[in-house]
Amino acid sequence: MKLTYLKRGTAAVLMALCAHAFLPAQTQAQEKSWDTIRIATEGAFPPFNLTKQDGTLDGYDVDLSNALCERMKAKCTIIAQPWDGIIPALNAGKYDAIVAAMSANPERAKVVSFTIPYAAGGLTFLTSKDNSLADVPYVDTLIRLDDAKDADSLKDALAELNTVFAGKVAGLQASTIATEFFHKYLPDVEIREYKGNEAELDLAAGRVDMIMASLMYLSDLVKQDGKENLVLFGPRFGGGLLGQGAAIAVRQEDDALREKLDAALEELKADGTMKEISMKWFGFDVTP
Repeated sequence: MKLTYLKRGTAAVLMALCAHAFLPAQTQAQEKSWDTIRIATEGAFPPFNLTKQDGTLDGYDVDLSNALCERMKAKCTIIAQPWDGIIPALNAGKYDAIVAAMSANPERAKVVSFTIPYAAGGLTFLTSKDNSLADVPYVDTLIRLDDAKDADSLKDALAELNTVFAGKVAGLQASTIATEFFHKYLPDVEIREYKGNEAELDLAAGRVDMIMASLMYLSDLVKQDGKENLVLFGPRFGGGLLGQGAAIAVRQEDDALREKLDAALEELKADGTMKEISMKWFGFDVTP
């Protein structure tokens, strides 16, 4: 991962630290009051987040962010950030939080701090109806990568997938947990990586045989006009490197912000606001 803030010279970093140390105590306290929060989302992963024709951002993540900011009485700005640089830009200080359907997995937790989850669902597969993979039934039972009780189911599912995926090509978005999953559990499958959701276009054109993404994203995709030839297939996976659900990422030193977000998320869950936003964008409740 490319952390751009590490490029700064040592002298510049020391000067910045010294300058901060001599700020008045009141100024430092104001900096950490979090009455102003900058939020990033991808803007290209509907229905979680999307960019409308007029350039404004919308989606589940955006509505949730606005509800959180209202609950925390904070003034928030939401910007779009390409996925492949979304964590480095957070740690470089470009914004304060990521609300972008990011799965809270152990690898990412090494460089960011996560709130409690705000959406659950797991990952599954998508293909076209005229592909032989469409003959593999979709199984709406979550197989956890980190649960000993699921060990046999995981072994059997991976053995079957390695067989049916022989000679197939998977189109996956780069720097995602789906790509990590294939590299670790399905290493013999040919992978084509994309910066965004271009894999969907290649799937429709027959240039790849399948994609893997969150169930919530794919469930919405197959309902869209022009997507009638797409179908879910195979098992649904979660846990382990796939994470415990979508959560908000903040810098590791920003404990106060994470705690405020956690408290607000709990309130939105308790009063039904999170469910209401879920029903608007997914048609079902994704509250963890």
